[in-house]
Order: sequence, then C-alpha cells, then structure tokens
Amino acid sequence: FHEIHSSNGEKIRRYLDVGENPPDGVIIHYFLRNKPAEVVSLSILDDKDDVIKTFTNDSIIDSDMYLSLNSGMNRFIWDTRHPDAHKVPDDKSTEQIVIAPLAPPGTYQVVLMVAGQSQTETFGIVKDPRVVATQEDFQAQFDLLIKVRDKVSETNDSIVKLRSVKQQVDEW
Repeated sequence: FHEIHSSNGEKIRRYLDVGENPPDGVIIHYFLRNKPAEVVSLSILDDKDDVIKTFTNDSIIDSDMYLSLNSGMNRFIWDTRHPDAHKVPDDKSTEQIVIAPLAPPGTYQVVLMVAGQSQTETFGIVKDPRVVATQEDFQAQFDLLIKVRDKVSETNDSIVKLRSVKQQVDEW
C-alpha cells in the first residue's frame, strides 16, 4: 500500500492488491455552493440535543480535524468518539491516558453552520448484529467510561493547578 494525507488531515491508505473497506465512523457529506470566507462549523449532537463535539475550519478553535470547504461536495468522517480526557501540558506520562468513549448505538444529529445559517440532519448508529449486548449494556458501559474519563480529567486539572501554585511559590 501507499499512504497519503488529504487536505483535511485524513490519512488515506491505497492498497494495490486488495479491495477497500469503508472508513470507520459516520460519513457526512455536505454541499457548499461557493467556498465560504467565514468560519464553518459542524457539530454532533446526542438525542438530548447536547453537543458531543464541534469541528471547524478555524485553526484558533481546538478541533481534532478541520472541515474541508471546497466548492461542491465535501466529506467529513466522525470517528464516533466523545472528547478525550484533559491532558497535562508538556507531560509525556499522561499522553497514554486518553479516554475517548465511543458513542453508543442511538439517534444523533449533525448541524452544519455556514454564514449564520444552519442545516440539521438526523442519523443513527446501530450495533453490530453479531454482538449480543443490549442497548442497556452499551449505555452502562458508556456511562462508566464517561465517569472514568471525567475522573482522569479532574486529576489532570488538579496536577495543572498544583504546578501553577508551586510555580507561584517558587517565584515568590
């Protein structure tokens, strides 16, 4: 195979001697009549209309991936992950502790915001039919992973705060 990177940072592997599976995640296609000059955002919402993640073409806003803004059809792939745990800046030991739970099966929405106008579409994530877990099992697992992620974030935030206090004491 050979590997290329698309303009929006997507890693694409082209295999020379086998077929290809579709990319992992939710494939979102959107059409832009003209290339917009302003910031464009794409938000993923859960069934309670809470924002899971927002992606944008603005490099100032922290985002995992940037949106492509080509005139015509565009494609974005959401990996179905919720936000990662907070990290301790410049600490290699916490880089391994990234807990980004996968979204459980259910109904979701995608909201595309361009020039103050939004368009919303609903989509579903379905479970693999070979898996015997119930919706309640998926939800319980997701709830546990969110609690673990939040505890890791809380711990890392405390480390950042302690280091800040220590630095202030050292400077005093």
